Amino acid sequence: MSLARFEASVRRDLLRGKVIQATIAGVQASDDELKAAYLSEHESASIYYVRLNSFMFREKATATEAEADAYAKEHEADLKKKYDDDKVTRWTQPAAVKVRALTVSLKPGASSDDEKAARARMDAAVAEIKGGKDFAEVVKARSEDESLKAAGGDLGFIAKGQSPYGKTLEEEAVKLTAGQLGEVFKDRTGFHILKAEEVRESKVQPFEEVRRQIATDTLKADKAKQLAKQKADETLAELRGGKNLSDLFPAKKANGGQFDFASFTTPQSAETESFHPAGGYVAGIGVAPALSNAIFALTAPGALPAAPIEESDSWYVFKLKSRDRADMSKFDGAEKSKTREQLVAQKQSGLYSSWIEGLRKDAKITPNEGVLSYDVNLAGQSYNPDDY
Repeated sequence: MSLARFEASVRRDLLRGKVIQATIAGVQASDDELKAAYLSEHESASIYYVRLNSFMFREKATATEAEADAYAKEHEADLKKKYDDDKVTRWTQPAAVKVRALTVSLKPGASSDDEKAARARMDAAVAEIKGGKDFAEVVKARSEDESLKAAGGDLGFIAKGQSPYGKTLEEEAVKLTAGQLGEVFKDRTGFHILKAEEVRESKVQPFEEVRRQIATDTLKADKAKQLAKQKADETLAELRGGKNLSDLFPAKKANGGQFDFASFTTPQSAETESFHPAGGYVAGIGVAPALSNAIFALTAPGALPAAPIEESDSWYVFKLKSRDRADMSKFDGAEKSKTREQLVAQKQSGLYSSWIEGLRKDAKITPNEGVLSYDVNLAGQSYNPDDY
């Protein structure tokens, strides 16, 4: 680096530092903010709880065609918006080809002799097909993919990016027309050949065709949410009557190391470790500000909320397990000074992040092609940092 470039770099860094200090220097913390920050660090609680959401009640939520039609008539605009939002991902049927496949397998690390032998077996099978034998019957006799033998190699409809068979097979499939026999191709599992039986063009289902389905799905989702709320209300009433969450919703034991899918489909009681109110984080649940506020509004172990707490797409019913209060007599001069330093630093960091984000939004980015391409060394050129 040249001396001139070094001086310019240092000058720029010093100026940047002064701008940052000018931006965050005015940050202060009020006495109320200090008290709230101290409480968030020194208050704690733990709870027994159950989470109830619409997914857990999806099987019990039903909607008749008459209900769906009435709903659609009343909420036409809302359903049309949902249709437009999901048109590409849900209501567009991609172009696809219905194919059968014949496979001659190759083991990983197969030798050249093994590969030649596999190709010879494939060529023999292809000769039978081209000689007039039915493709499905040849598959049953010669295919080395046991999972497809019984079905005569039927893979169903194959669309780009939407099958479990990989990119190579998809690309070979979509080349074919109805009735066409493809060319032999090889991938990591072996040699394959496809025969197309039917070609399906891309199609977008019109709104009128799926209007009832969207209405039905929406109705069922609404009913499932209502069932979850109803169960939450019933559960809170039972707790007030003296029942325990662990008896109402027994926790299911999951095998060690295995994902507990039942926790998403079946209400189960659980309990948390002790946690603080800072950031609205609830142990074992995550960031849940509404739930956190309801928990720390209570003061005595065993207390219940006035109503179930809605957080995101779930309803929570809880019972206070423990509640530790902050000792405000310890919030003296030294502790207050320490809390002020921490809070001011946090607010400065937040202000700095907001400032940087604002600059990013307003910035015009111009790629420096010279720097980006210097390592290509075109025409013998070399990168010199003093040039930029």
